[in-house]
Amino acid sequence: MREIVLSKRASNKLERLLEYLELEWCLKSKNDFIKKLDKSLQQI
Repeated sequence: MREIVLSKRASNKLERLLEYLELEWCLKSKNDFIKKLDKSLQQI
């Protein structure tokens, strides 16, 4: 299995998105997004 490395810009954008989801929606929404993202990245 290969490792996926995010660029600094992508990492910053992801971090901001996760903060937004937690602040504007809820922790469950953030965690659901992370699960879906992890599943998608595993398929790559």
